[in-house]
Amino acid sequence: GRRRPFHPERLQRLIQYLPVKHAQRDSWIDHAAADSWHLDKLVQQVEAAEAEEGARQGKNEMRLLHAVIRSKGFVWLPSNHQSANYWSHAGAHFALSPLGRWWAASPKPSWPESGAEENEEVQKIMAEFDIGGRWGDRRQELVFIGIGMDQAGIEGLLDGALLTDDEMAEFERFVDAKLPDDHVAVVAGPGTGTGTGTGTGRLRLEALTSVSDTPATPYN
Repeated sequence: GRRRPFHPERLQRLIQYLPVKHAQRDSWIDHAAADSWHLDKLVQQVEAAEAEEGARQGKNEMRLLHAVIRSKGFVWLPSNHQSANYWSHAGAHFALSPLGRWWAASPKPSWPESGAEENEEVQKIMAEFDIGGRWGDRRQELVFIGIGMDQAGIEGLLDGALLTDDEMAEFERFVDAKLPDDHVAVVAGPGTGTGTGTGTGRLRLEALTSVSDTPATPYN
C-alpha cells in the first residue's frame, strides 16, 4: 500500500488533468489561490506545465485521467499530517476537503469503548494500521471509476506525486522535532521524482500553530 503522503504541489499538478470544470479546495495547499482553480486558470496551468515538461507527457496525463468518471477516497498530505482529507470527484466537480483526524492521531478516549482491544469496532480500526510502521492508519486510499481506464498508468501518475524517499526522511525528521499536535506546512520546493526514492526534490517545512456499473480501480 501507499503509506506515505502526497507532495501537495505535485498532487495539485496531477489534479489539473482531471476533466473537471468546478474544483474546490479548503486550505489543503495554502499558497494556491482559490481563483486558480477556475477552469480557465486550470487550462492555463496545464498548458504551462506541458510547455515545461513536454507536450507528449502532458497529453499522456490528460489521456489517462480523462477516462475517469468518478473518484473518491482518503488522502494523506504532509501539510497536515494529523488529519485525513476527503477526495471527491464526480463528473465536472472536484473537492479535496479536511475530513478529521486519523485514528492514529486521535487520543484513545475518543475511540469506541476508549480503544478496548476486544471491541469489534476497535479491531476494524486496527486492521487499517500499518503494523510495524510509525504512521498508523495514515495512507492513500482512492477508488477510480471510469471507462477504458489504464490502471497501471493512473497508478504511475499517483505514485509520481508521493514524497520521494529523501523527502519522506526530511518530513519524518521535521515531525520528530515538533510536538505531536503541530501541523506541518509545505512552503516551497515541489521537487521531482517518482515517490520511489529516485528523486532529488526537497521539502521546506514550517510548523503551524493553527490547525457502479463501470469498472473501479483502487489505489491504496
